[in-house]
Amino acid sequence: MTYCFTYGNPQPQTTWLFNNMLIRNTRHYNYSFTDSFSGLGVRDMQPHDEGSYTCMASNGIQAVTATTTARVRVGSCDFEAPSLCGWLQSVRHDTFNWTRVRGGTPSSDTGPIGDHTTGYGYYVYLESSSPRRQGDTAILESPWMKTTNYLDCHVGFWYHMFGEHTGTLKMSYQLGYSDWVTAWNLTGEQDTDWNSTVVKIPYNYRMQYYGFRLRFEGVRGVSYKGDIALDDISVDGCETTTYCHTETYTCPSDTRPHCITKDWLCDFISDCPDQSDERVCGSCDFEQWGECGWMQRTDDDGNWQRNSLATMSYNTGPVSDHTTHADQLNKACIDGNGERYNGTISTTVDGRTCASWDDYPYWGITGHNYCRNPDGDTKPWCFIKPYGWKYCDIPSCDELCLKGDGVSYKGTLAKTITGKSCINWDTQTYNPSDKSVGKHNFCRNPSRHRRADGPWCYVSDSSIKWEFCDVPACGHYMYLEASNLQIGAEVTMETPKLLTSGPNCAFEFWYHMRGDGIGKLFVAVNSSKGYIREEIKKPDSVDWYKYTVPLGAQSDFTVSLTGVRGETYRGDIAIDDTKFVGCAPTGAASAPKILYSSPDLVLTDADHGFMLDCQMSGNLAPDITWYHNGEPILLDSRRYMLINGSLSVTCTGSFDSGTYMCYGINQVADVNATMQVTIPASRDSCDFETDMCIWRDGVNNTDFFWSWQQGCTPSYSTGPCTDHTTGTEEGHYMYVEASWPRTENDKAELQSEWLSTMDSRCHVSFFYHSYGESVGKLEVQVMGDRMHRFPVSVLDGNSTDTWISASVDIGRVSKARVVFRGVVGSGYDGDIAIDDVAFHNCKLEYLCNLTMETSCETEPKCINRTNVCDFQPNCKDRTDEANCGTCDFEKPGTCGWVSNHPAAFKKMPGAEDLYGPGYDHTLGTGDGHYMMAETTLYHDGDDHDSETISTPVFAKTGKRCRIRFYYAADLGENGTMAISVKNDAGSNVVLSKTGNTTGNWTFATARLGEGTNVQVSISLSLVGDDSSESYWLAVDDVRFTDCDPGHLNGPGECDFELDTCGYSNLAARDDFDWTRHQGPTPSYNTGPKTDHTTLTPEGWYYYIETSYPRQPGDTAVAQSRWLTYGGGNDATQCKLEFWYHMMGDHIGSLN
Repeated sequence: MTYCFTYGNPQPQTTWLFNNMLIRNTRHYNYSFTDSFSGLGVRDMQPHDEGSYTCMASNGIQAVTATTTARVRVGSCDFEAPSLCGWLQSVRHDTFNWTRVRGGTPSSDTGPIGDHTTGYGYYVYLESSSPRRQGDTAILESPWMKTTNYLDCHVGFWYHMFGEHTGTLKMSYQLGYSDWVTAWNLTGEQDTDWNSTVVKIPYNYRMQYYGFRLRFEGVRGVSYKGDIALDDISVDGCETTTYCHTETYTCPSDTRPHCITKDWLCDFISDCPDQSDERVCGSCDFEQWGECGWMQRTDDDGNWQRNSLATMSYNTGPVSDHTTHADQLNKACIDGNGERYNGTISTTVDGRTCASWDDYPYWGITGHNYCRNPDGDTKPWCFIKPYGWKYCDIPSCDELCLKGDGVSYKGTLAKTITGKSCINWDTQTYNPSDKSVGKHNFCRNPSRHRRADGPWCYVSDSSIKWEFCDVPACGHYMYLEASNLQIGAEVTMETPKLLTSGPNCAFEFWYHMRGDGIGKLFVAVNSSKGYIREEIKKPDSVDWYKYTVPLGAQSDFTVSLTGVRGETYRGDIAIDDTKFVGCAPTGAASAPKILYSSPDLVLTDADHGFMLDCQMSGNLAPDITWYHNGEPILLDSRRYMLINGSLSVTCTGSFDSGTYMCYGINQVADVNATMQVTIPASRDSCDFETDMCIWRDGVNNTDFFWSWQQGCTPSYSTGPCTDHTTGTEEGHYMYVEASWPRTENDKAELQSEWLSTMDSRCHVSFFYHSYGESVGKLEVQVMGDRMHRFPVSVLDGNSTDTWISASVDIGRVSKARVVFRGVVGSGYDGDIAIDDVAFHNCKLEYLCNLTMETSCETEPKCINRTNVCDFQPNCKDRTDEANCGTCDFEKPGTCGWVSNHPAAFKKMPGAEDLYGPGYDHTLGTGDGHYMMAETTLYHDGDDHDSETISTPVFAKTGKRCRIRFYYAADLGENGTMAISVKNDAGSNVVLSKTGNTTGNWTFATARLGEGTNVQVSISLSLVGDDSSESYWLAVDDVRFTDCDPGHLNGPGECDFELDTCGYSNLAARDDFDWTRHQGPTPSYNTGPKTDHTTLTPEGWYYYIETSYPRQPGDTAVAQSRWLTYGGGNDATQCKLEFWYHMMGDHIGSLN
């Protein structure tokens, strides 16, 4: 309702306009006038009511206007209007419908007593009473929508689930070209009140370009006490509109929306890809499409009813539908009490053979001993010898065809939908709990492992274990139930308005009229030519009969079927398989054809785009969609454009290689053409197939590293199983593993090399995969040369199990890195992956020569690759030396240590270690990390088996170079720990220990010495005769000291680790000596506890001991050898540098 307040002299008259068109007072538009207020009410607003509403006031002197704009929130609904706000009852995927009602539901002890909106308004609910069965489903689907912004959608709704046997309510959503995703579900009784919830649907580009829709599915519980109700649905956060324009019709496709003009509905030409525009126009088998548009007249005496198997009355109506010919089942099953059973079963429930009916002539049955029900008993029976009778064991007909989810099915089908043979339930080894299903291999849907899509069975193929069976459905038809009608009552159903038909058009249907009180059946045509009605005569037998009505050329017409109730209740009339034949008008559409398509293309590195041509013909013109490696291409103005059906691709990378398909479809058929495009690799793009290109792991401010991966990620229900480039398990991608020991908000960074972009249009494109219940977020950042970061995109939350394309603007930057930051969510099922990253329109310039140089992480500085791991930090953040072996293993990665095979040394926290020390040396806790090897090896003779970790290759080491580390080990009797050095001069073992240890952390050091192209290894091995031993080795706090070739190697330079380097005491000039020492000095509260070089008690230093017999003023003098100035720079710049330690209450002086 909108209001307009007007005043003037004389009082003005008001009128209302909608989009500048005059509105008249109708049932849809309601005017109201009170004093100076003019109100306009719009009943049951629909998307086509969106627009501008103008109040125009005029009193003959002047006319003035005021305008307001009305929007309809598509998907939101309070169910006060009969249209259900565009929400649709599913006709293909459920077993019954939601019901719109006000007040309470019919059953006691279940359902609400009123709606949520007002307490006296309308809501929708599913009625659980008979004929509903456990597992029956009712589905309500929103219209196809699309978003006009980039925000998440928040779907709020109120639900009522009261009753001791309440089933399940699910809320799902579907994005265009993808499957349904369950976003929320709840099972069981809640309470007697209405409850509310809000479900988040993360933004996805498909929501904007391919549309999305919502679904509420109610599942019936075990009894009638389980009504589920729904009210006040709201879609907030995102701006939604109808996917199709209001003057068009949305095809209810299973995978994506498709729009056609409303003038094409019921025109006898299929315009929707799924032909749904013609499936609601009267041609019907009354199976998956329900009643196919047949409408019940409201001015008659009742309704036609949809039914399967027999009608409820005795000796009238069909025993099955015509479509599936289920009446043949009466030779193998019984319907109702089995009076119509005419099969050949002759065995009683206790396994006894029936006697011949010839011995009992009273019953009038001769010539066989088959079970029958001649007296209307509860089920078929037979006589047995020597006397008496017994019921027979005959399955019910509804147990031999598919009803609902098929839990009741008891037929003998034993093959799956792909033709695989079922294996016996009692001998299958996949699930012992299912052995009790029976000693047979028939398809079943046992309640223990109930599956919504029907009966299934185990198969011998262990890769799939089980598969669904194609059990025939119990067929449906429409019928008039005479029991509920008065004599002479008429019941009519009618098609929607049909458009123009061709000259050979005819309407045909099958009918069934059985019973001694049968009435009449009429078919009528109402068109611009007039109204024609004819009676159909009752057939002579109880079979289905076909009737054809010639229609010819008609326009704007309807067809109706009217049943008239006869003299008794035994007068049911049934209709099935209605069909319009040959009704397409002259000049109907033709199938599309491919006129021309591009040949395969091979591009060079200099090419920055390409165009693929695809020309089609057809009447009507086909809709064209392009696919790349099986995925639909999102058309946008940046990368992809469609020009007269041809595809233009710009800013290409190697990942644009592959198979392109041009797919065309109209209402008659579809066609496609494929072409191959090959593009060489470029530094500006990366598909991660051979390496990480210009991308590397960030070391600072991260908790772990990205992983280079093939195939599925290790965790269940998260991460991709194929890459995006190849779409196979052999392809590579980068991903963030969210499993333990990761915790929420842990971060991993993938950083580009330092670069400059010279174009303001620069952007980076990539594909990402963020599937799982606990997905965190993926951030794209730009990091400047002063470590300043600014986010350019944040992709947050769970998406579907598919690769999604994204593009992020970078713009013009100087000396910057692009960073992909993966942030872990709340659980293990939150893996995030990226693939096919490329820069476009950037005119990239790399700061460093990527062949010869690398760069520092936090500053734009290039380092020659020969200076990496040279023991001289060239980066302020020391990243050039970060992966060179010195490590406490607490930060991400292993500091450059590499195992010789995947099962060798592994990094682990102490808490996860089942064999080793259980705590690290650095922190002394189970949370700390170390490298651990544990194995059982089998040996023959002199074979040597070992597990090894090795450093990168060091270009050169100094003569004082040492490795210092802590280890804990159980080496058994023959286990050996060894430190070995390999360089240009050969290889040798510098430290070795064999046999048992205490298992506690122990310090060790070894001199590596001088060398070139040096690699250091730590190994765990077993040497000996035939034996089997379990043993382990843990390594922590590894440090390389004095390894710089120029460090303390000159005259006068010394770290005192090996000796005093030529420094000597002058006995003639002092009173006592300097002493080379390690660890704390003997005196309390004075002297160091460690040396400066290694900062450990094992390191050496020079000191004077001032305890007794020293006296105040005593001196100790140490002097170097004679040194000679070597020339070169100004000698006045020469400096001496040393570290000193002076602690104590009575410190003297150092000169």
